[in-house]
Amino acid sequence: MHGADDGHEADFDVVPARHSSGTVLAVSGEFDLATAPGFADAVQAELAAPPAVLVIDLTRTAFADSSACRELVRAARATSVAGSHLEVVCPTGNVAVRRVLDLVGLGSVTPLRECLAETAVAQPPVAQSAMPDRVERRA
Repeated sequence: MHGADDGHEADFDVVPARHSSGTVLAVSGEFDLATAPGFADAVQAELAAPPAVLVIDLTRTAFADSSACRELVRAARATSVAGSHLEVVCPTGNVAVRRVLDLVGLGSVTPLRECLAETAVAQPPVAQSAMPDRVERRA
């Protein structure tokens, strides 16, 4: 998922990775007012068939503003309504983003984790791209 209007949005990306125990949405770039709708769309797409756990990985997110916080709170509510569970990964070393999350108290809404290994989705991703390759080789 890439923004297309300007360079700022083009640097933003949300990449899903499905694991046996849930889904990770890896967010990279600047997560702000301009890019928040793309994030919301990605969350809604995953919740169409809700995973047991949805993890938002902000490790590679360079910037977050109040719009990002609003979307993370909305994601927590939406996952709860869908019968799923949300966790957010943001290392304390990512000061630009973690400081904002801590300032608004996001940890009181959903668990904040230091790394993906601390989440309920701490297993290797399901090899989705490997499946079609195997099928093509047999055909």
